[in-house]
Amino acid sequence: MVTIGQQLKTIRRILNLNQAQMCAGILSESFYSKVERGVSDVSFTKLLALLNIHNISLYDFFETFDEENLPNVKLKKEIHSAFNNRDISQLRKIKDSLDDIKSVESLKVNLMLA
Repeated sequence: MVTIGQQLKTIRRILNLNQAQMCAGILSESFYSKVERGVSDVSFTKLLALLNIHNISLYDFFETFDEENLPNVKLKKEIHSAFNNRDISQLRKIKDSLDDIKSVESLKVNLMLA
């Protein structure tokens, strides 16, 4: 599971910043390093300040942490892609792979196939 520190490090690398640039005077560089390594925890206020100064939305930052919902998001994308591409065989494969016949996704696929 991804930690706050790991996510900060990932974003810092994407932005091509060093730790001093990332902590931007909001945290000391040594404390920020400890946060990235998981040794210390950053307060929400300081985290929000870090994200704001680098124009990173809370949604973008925390999207990675939504692992529980990720399979549902992927399934919805597959369903919509197959429907938009009029790929009946893919919709049938998705329908066959769904365990719960009464799930919302299963009902959507059945409607799309109708």
